[in-house]
Amino acid sequence: FAYRGVGDHTLMCQMFEGSLDELPQGGEAREHNGIEFRIFKEHGLTLVFWMEGSVVCVLVSDVSGEDVVQLAYAKAVKV
Repeated sequence: FAYRGVGDHTLMCQMFEGSLDELPQGGEAREHNGIEFRIFKEHGLTLVFWMEGSVVCVLVSDVSGEDVVQLAYAKAVKV
């Protein structure tokens, strides 16, 4: 799913089968409510990855990095 909001900012949410181990090395690791998140910042975008069962979820946006992280925290479900 892709969304465009105020100030022409964009947000994309995608899910695919895989694991966080398949992501590139680096990024920032955080845990929230028992869920592991991996955060990358590149080319003005923030990418936040987490697992829901066997599915990798990712939010990508050009809004404030911490806003993307907080939205991922709100959306994530521990499976």
